[in-house]
Amino acid sequence: MDDQRIIELIHQGRDEAAFKALYAHLPKVEHLVRQNSGRAGDAKDIFQDALIIFHRRVRSEGFTLTSSISTFLFAVCRNLWRDELRRRNKSLSQWSLEGEAQEPPDLPTLLAREGEMEDGVQVTVGGMISSIKLATAKKSSRNGHNRYANFDLEDSSGIIRCIAWPEDYARYEELIKTENVIIVAGKVDRRSREPNLVVNRIYTLDQADKEFTAQVAIKFEKGMHSKDDIQRVRNVVSRFPGSTEVILIVDSFAENQ
Repeated sequence: MDDQRIIELIHQGRDEAAFKALYAHLPKVEHLVRQNSGRAGDAKDIFQDALIIFHRRVRSEGFTLTSSISTFLFAVCRNLWRDELRRRNKSLSQWSLEGEAQEPPDLPTLLAREGEMEDGVQVTVGGMISSIKLATAKKSSRNGHNRYANFDLEDSSGIIRCIAWPEDYARYEELIKTENVIIVAGKVDRRSREPNLVVNRIYTLDQADKEFTAQVAIKFEKGMHSKDDIQRVRNVVSRFPGSTEVILIVDSFAENQ
């Protein structure tokens, strides 16, 4: 059964038929897990988790599959199994690459990479909002807000599921729109199989420039730039000093320096 047909089955609510077809990918995952300190039962558990992740992604608004289903499931399983080995305090120094040689490195979840951030760590990431799901919390926040948002932040290397709880969603509702390119600051939440990012700040690109640009470095290289180039830059900086520190890095133009 081809990938598009499987996706159609999920959209039609025919999950049993879709999952039956998807189980054709289990042997490859089982081989990976067995080669890396696991058993067949471990592989099935990991694979079932990956199916749940895949099912949720397919059903999410604006979902687009950018690789084959085989690639997607394999990458998710690989990351989930690495996380499981860490929990078991297993060494990854002998991690076997056999069985993944034909898979591209575009992992579907940035936060699930080997050696990635631990639970609770504050991180800042950027990307485009690819899908949004709004929900209502059982209890209102201190300011009476109860709507929150789950959204996928996507770039060329993967997708991060982000959560903006009621207070933060009320503050950034105008920025949380499909296809908006934003910078998100938040804390990593790894309590579930698939890591999430709990949002506490969102920036537009212009806001991020002002917030994170602490210094501008301008480098001049011998053979590429002349003394006249240096003088022109100096004149521009003198006319428009701004508030950001500027550092000039000069590869000496004198042979004896």
